[in-house]
Amino acid sequence: MKDSALYGTAVAISRLFSLLTFPLLTRYFSTENYGIIDAFIVLTNLLTILVIFGQDTAVARFFYEYDDRESQRQVISQSFCIQMVTIVAAIPLLWLMSDSLAALYTGKKGLSGLCRLVVAQVPFALLVNFSQNLLKWTFSRTKFLIISVGSMAVSAVLIFCLLLTTKAEITTVFWVLLVNQFFFGLLGIYFCRHWLVWPRGLGHWKSLLSYGSAYGLICVIAACVPALDRFFISRFLGTESLGLYAVGYRIAFLLALPIQAFHTAWGPFSLAIFKEENARETYEYVQTYFSICICLGVLLLAFAAEPLIVLLASARYSLSSAVVLPLALGLGVQAIGWIPSIGIDLSKKSYLKFFATLAAMLITIGSIRLLIPLGIVGVAWGVCLGYAAKTILETWMAYKAYPLRLYLSKPVLLVAATLAGGVLGTSLQLDSVYASYALRATMLLLLIGFVWVIIFTQKERSLLLRFCRLQRQ
Repeated sequence: MKDSALYGTAVAISRLFSLLTFPLLTRYFSTENYGIIDAFIVLTNLLTILVIFGQDTAVARFFYEYDDRESQRQVISQSFCIQMVTIVAAIPLLWLMSDSLAALYTGKKGLSGLCRLVVAQVPFALLVNFSQNLLKWTFSRTKFLIISVGSMAVSAVLIFCLLLTTKAEITTVFWVLLVNQFFFGLLGIYFCRHWLVWPRGLGHWKSLLSYGSAYGLICVIAACVPALDRFFISRFLGTESLGLYAVGYRIAFLLALPIQAFHTAWGPFSLAIFKEENARETYEYVQTYFSICICLGVLLLAFAAEPLIVLLASARYSLSSAVVLPLALGLGVQAIGWIPSIGIDLSKKSYLKFFATLAAMLITIGSIRLLIPLGIVGVAWGVCLGYAAKTILETWMAYKAYPLRLYLSKPVLLVAATLAGGVLGTSLQLDSVYASYALRATMLLLLIGFVWVIIFTQKERSLLLRFCRLQRQ
C-alpha cells in the first residue's frame, strides 16, 4: 500500500498534466485531427514496445536471481546492449517505411512526415522506459519520480504554451514530444549510469533473449489492441468517429491511474514474497480488496463519463460517453487478472502468456469485426471481450503451470455485479437527468451493499466496524 500510494501519486500527477492538455487539444483541433493525434501517439507506444521486445520484463525477472551487485550490473548492461542493437537495426527500416506505414495505419495520404517524427521518438522513448523500470526495480524512488512526473509535466507545459501563443499544427505536438523524450531519455540514463558497465561476454544474453522474447511478443500483441481498434474505426467508421472514440478512450483510461500505481508496486512485492508460507493468503487478500476498488472505480467512471467529457472536451464529444463502460470494465478485468495469473511468472514459462495474449488478440479482432456495425460502442465491447478472454486464459494456464490456486469466486461476483449495474445505469433512458443520476447512485449503493454482505467475511466486517468506532473515539 505504501508503494502503491507513492507511485499512485506520481501517476496521478503525471496524468494531471496530461489532462491539462487534453481539453486544449480537443478544442484547438478538429475532431478528425484530434483522432489523428491520438492514433499516432498510440503508434509511438506500439513501436517503442516493439523495439524493447520484452527486455524490461527480462531484466525485472533475472535481476533478483543474483545477490551480488556485479552480476546485477551485467544483467542490466547486457539487456541494454540488446536493446541498442535492436534500435540500430529497426530505426532505419522504420524510417524508410514511413510513407507506407502511415497510409496503411490511417488510410490517409500525406502523413509520412508525422510518421517520421514518431519514428524519431522511439530511441529516446526506449531510454525513458529503460531508466524508469530500472529505477523502479532498484527502489530509487526520487529519481523515478523525476523521470515519470517530470517528462509528463514538461511536455504538457510546452504543448500548453505553444498552442496558446502560436498557430500550431499537428506536427507541433509531435516536435514537443520528441524534444521532451530526448531530454528525459538522456537524464534517465545519467541517473542509471552506476548500473551500466561494459558487458563481460554474452553470458546472460541467451536467458534474457529467451525469456524476454516471449514477453516481447506478448507486449507487442497487447500494444496492437489500441492500434487495432483505431485501424478498424478509421477504415469502417471514418476519422471523425476516431476522434469520438479517442476521447471516450481517454476518459475510460483514467482508471489506469490506480491500476498503474498498483501494478508498479505489485511487481516487486509479489516476486519478493512468493516463497513465504502465507504468500497465497496475502495474494487472496490483495485480489479481493483490489477487485473491490477497481469495480467501484469502473462504475463511478462510467456514470460520470458524460459530464466529464463535456467539461474536458466539449459537448460535441458527448457521444463518446457510450464507450467508457466497456473500455473501463475491460481494463479493470485485465488488471484483476494480474494477481491469479502470477503462477506464469513464478514458473518462468513466459510462453504461456504469449499463447494467451495471441488468442485474446484474435478474439478481439473477431469481436470488433462482428460488433462494428453497432458503431464505436460495438468496437469498445469487442475490446472488452478481448480483455476478458486474456484474463481467463492466463489464469487457467497459470493454474496448470504452477501449484498456486487462488479462490476466484469473489472477483468473478464483483465483476458480474459491476457489469449488471453499469449496463442498467447507463442504458436505461429516464424522463429527467435527476432520475438518471438517482438510478446511478442506487446502482453504486447496491454494489457497496453487495460488497458488505456477500464479499466481506464476518471477521472483516467486525474489524471494519471496530476501526470506525476507534476513529470516532
